[in-house]
Amino acid sequence: MPLDHSRISLKSDYYDVYDAWLERPASGDITFSRMAGDSWSVHRSQMFQLFDGLGLPHPAFQKASAFAPGEAIVVYEAPFSHCGEGKRLTTGAQAIVDGFGDAPASAFVADFPGLSYRYFVVAGHGAWFAHWSTEDWRSNCGDGDLGPATDEHGPLLNLTEIEKACAPLRNPVYAIDFVARRAASGVTLLAIDWNPAPRLAGTPAHTILSAKLGGNQGIAQAIALAVLQEVDRNGLASLDNNQILRDPA
Repeated sequence: MPLDHSRISLKSDYYDVYDAWLERPASGDITFSRMAGDSWSVHRSQMFQLFDGLGLPHPAFQKASAFAPGEAIVVYEAPFSHCGEGKRLTTGAQAIVDGFGDAPASAFVADFPGLSYRYFVVAGHGAWFAHWSTEDWRSNCGDGDLGPATDEHGPLLNLTEIEKACAPLRNPVYAIDFVARRAASGVTLLAIDWNPAPRLAGTPAHTILSAKLGGNQGIAQAIALAVLQEVDRNGLASLDNNQILRDPA
């Protein structure tokens, strides 16, 4: 079947810079669902299972009560939430006192609080940028900014390994967020979040991917072709990008 991107009808609850070439509700026979909403359809534990399956390094992840009493941890009070919501910075002991002992949690990486790195991928083409907050331990809360992923804090040691590890993912668009941990010769990135509805507009990734793919229309065409390849491969009538799509291990 020809890979005709006009077959796509975009279903989304937000607008991005490439959407004009995907919004064809009258003619598109295949629905591509890209929903941000208030929560993902993927539980936090599934995200960390994904990181393990891909071989991505990440902070320790387990029940809050399994951490040492004095260890700083991030408790996921609402494990389907995103964008900084539903997270509590606390200790192992305090999490139990507050009634979150059975909640999923990850070790808090305190080397660069308020700083994260995003790997933004469109149809297998990736771009990196940094996101930081000057007011909060969460990079996307309070005043902050976006910028290139630089070696300001030391060489980013494992970018190539991360890109190779993510190759089996087939979602037409996604992003993975990382925190930074000091290493002897630079900085190692640790995966903390998988995002199936990342906004490209206004980010350094937009500039990078526009150059790679030929502007917003080229970005849309790359996404559309990835959608069609996925539905044709599996005999689907629609594609929900909020589900993790990957090659078999």
